[in-house]
Amino acid sequence: MEPVEFRRRLHAHPELSFKEHDTAAFIADRLTELGIEHRPIARTGVLAWIEGRGKADPKRRAVVLRADIDALPITEQNDIGWRSCTPGVMHACGHDCHTAALLGLLRSMTQHRAALKYNVRFIFQYAEEPDPGGAIDMIANGCLAGVDRIYGLHVDNQLSVGTIGIKDGPYMAGSGRFDVTIRGQGGHGALPHLTTDVLGAVCHAVSAIDAIPGKLLGPGEEGIISVCYINGQSAFNVLPAEANFGGLIRAFNDETFEKIETLLRRELHGTCDAYGAAFDFRYSRGYPVLVNHTDQVNTVRAAVQALHLPCRDLLHTFITEDFSRYLEKCPGAYFRLGTGNPEKGAIYPLHSSHFTVDEDALAYALMMYWQIYQNESK
Repeated sequence: MEPVEFRRRLHAHPELSFKEHDTAAFIADRLTELGIEHRPIARTGVLAWIEGRGKADPKRRAVVLRADIDALPITEQNDIGWRSCTPGVMHACGHDCHTAALLGLLRSMTQHRAALKYNVRFIFQYAEEPDPGGAIDMIANGCLAGVDRIYGLHVDNQLSVGTIGIKDGPYMAGSGRFDVTIRGQGGHGALPHLTTDVLGAVCHAVSAIDAIPGKLLGPGEEGIISVCYINGQSAFNVLPAEANFGGLIRAFNDETFEKIETLLRRELHGTCDAYGAAFDFRYSRGYPVLVNHTDQVNTVRAAVQALHLPCRDLLHTFITEDFSRYLEKCPGAYFRLGTGNPEKGAIYPLHSSHFTVDEDALAYALMMYWQIYQNESK
C-alpha cells in the first residue's frame, strides 16, 4: 500500500481516543508485512523500531518519530469515497495523515536498510485529543528509553501544500480548564423575589470572566479564557436552584495560569456575594506548553533548505498538543506540514466536519522525515 492508500483506509475507519483497537491492529499488520520489529505499548499504542548500522556504538541511541492515531466525535460531511464509515466519528484533525506518513516512511526505509546509519523508532500514539492524553502512559511504558531526539508534524490547511511551518522556543500553549456551579434558592418563574437569581449570577460571572484576558492580564501574561458551556434547568417556568458553566484556559507560563485562577475566584466571589448565591469552583491544568528545542528546529530548517521547500516562521498558537510531554523529556521539534489547496477543497480548519487535505502533501511528509533522519545520522 502507498501512503495515500494508508490514509484513506484509516480515514474510512476512525476510532475515538482510547478505543483505537482496530487502528492499532491495522498498523501492527502493516509492520508485520514489512518485517519491522514492533510491540504494543500502553493501552492501544504501537512502538516500532529499525536498527541502523551505528547500533553497536553505545554513544549512538535513536531518533524517534511520532504520529497520533485517534479521531474525533464529529459526523463527517464530506462526499468522498473514503468517507468515515463510523457514525459520529471522523478523522477531522489529520491524524490519519500523520499515521499514513509514518507507515509510508517505514515502507521506504525497509527498501533502503543498508543506508540507515542511525537507529530510528516510531511511536503510534493513541488519545492525543483528550486531556491528559496518551503520551503520559506511552512515556511511562518506555517509548523514549534510549532516545536522543524526537520529531513530529501536524497537517495544516492554513499553509499551502509543501510549505513547512516551524517556530523555535514556546510554540503551542499549555492548557487548563475550569468548571463552576452556582447555587441558590430555586422557585416559580412568576415569583422571582422569593428565589436567588442563579441565572443572572451566571450571566454576570461569564461577562466578568470574558473581560479578564483583555483588561486584567498585563505584558508577558498572554492568555485566553473561553466559556464553552452553560447548563441550567430547562423548564420555561422554573427558576433553577443551580446552574453550571465552564471552559478552557490557555497560557504560556505557570505564573499566568496562577494569576488567571486567582482572578477567576475573585470574580466569582464578587458576583455570588452580590447575588446572594454560593458557588463551587474546580480548576485543573492539562497539557504543558510545547517548547521546541533550538538545535532540532535548526535540523528541520536544514531539511527544508535541502529539499528546496518554502518555509514559514510561525507565531505561537493557543492550540495545545501533548507532543509537549515528549519535549519535556527529550530534545526535539514539532512542525507544520502544509496541506491546503482550494482547488481540492482543502480549505477547512481542523476539527471541521468538512475537513480534508490535499493528499499530495503526504509525499512532502516522507521527504521531510527522510531528510531529518539523514541530518541526524551525520
